[in-house]
Amino acid sequence: MSKYEGILSAVKQGIPFFQMISSGIKPDEIKTAIIELLDKYFENKEILKKYAVEKLVPESINLMRLQENEHTLYLFEKCLASYRLAKQKNHKACFESFALWNPQILQSVSTFWSILHLEVDKNLLELEEFVQECFRNIGGAIEGVMKPRIKLHLHQVRIADGEEPIFEEINLLDLGKGGCPIAC
Repeated sequence: MSKYEGILSAVKQGIPFFQMISSGIKPDEIKTAIIELLDKYFENKEILKKYAVEKLVPESINLMRLQENEHTLYLFEKCLASYRLAKQKNHKACFESFALWNPQILQSVSTFWSILHLEVDKNLLELEEFVQECFRNIGGAIEGVMKPRIKLHLHQVRIADGEEPIFEEINLLDLGKGGCPIAC
């Protein structure tokens, strides 16, 4: 990758900044490594520079994890491209849709933690119980965590296609109950 690969690896492993600095890595090197990693994904380079360490460390870790799987990185970049196209087509509608979906997306973070904390040790379950618990977890992840993000993405794709999507109509769409498939 670059001369900053060791720094980024330390960040990914969750090594605290104080520990990195104690081992001789300069704070500016950490910031430069994060900027280099995220650079191609930011249109506004000033925001990237301003918040590289203060706010974007988790995003750099997430990106490194995405980069471990070529297909996952491809999907991320495709999604980002659709958001950028929506912004290009209708700047105002693009950002309004993010604002509209934000409460549901924030709620999905809470749902994720609830699912995680309610997790049971599946090793103690009989086969039927194990299957039911796995499907319950999958359903919770899809409905509670992924669904708001999928709907936001659909909203963005429709903006990118030149449509004027209506939040309430997209919000009524259901996953897997004979409703509109996600590609509608």
